[in-house]
Amino acid sequence: MLQCQGCHKAGGEGIEGSIPSMLKHGIAMLGSERGRKFFITVPGSANSPLSDQQLADVLNYISTELLDVETNEHTVRLFDAKEVSKVRNNQLFDVEKERAELVDEITKN
Repeated sequence: MLQCQGCHKAGGEGIEGSIPSMLKHGIAMLGSERGRKFFITVPGSANSPLSDQQLADVLNYISTELLDVETNEHTVRLFDAKEVSKVRNNQLFDVEKERAELVDEITKN
C-alpha cells in the first residue's frame, strides 16, 4: 500500500497522464528479463523498506492477483528473494525513459 498504491492505485491502473497503468503492458514486462528487472528497480520497489523476500512477495501479488498471470514453467515465473537481491541495488533514475524503451522492446516482439 505504501510503496505502490500511492501512484499506481490499488488495482494497478495508475493515474492518467502521469503514472502509467501496470495493466496495459505488465504481463509482457514480466515475461522479459528486462521487464522483471524494471519491476524490481523502480524507486518505489528498490527504495522500499521491505526485505528482498517481502518485495518478491509483493511483486508476486502484483503478478498473480493484479495482472492475473499463470505461474508455471511455460509462462511467467514467480519472483524470489535471490532475484530481487541480485538487481535491487541497480536503481532506475530515469524511469520514464527506461519504461518507454522497455514498452517499445516488448511491443515489437
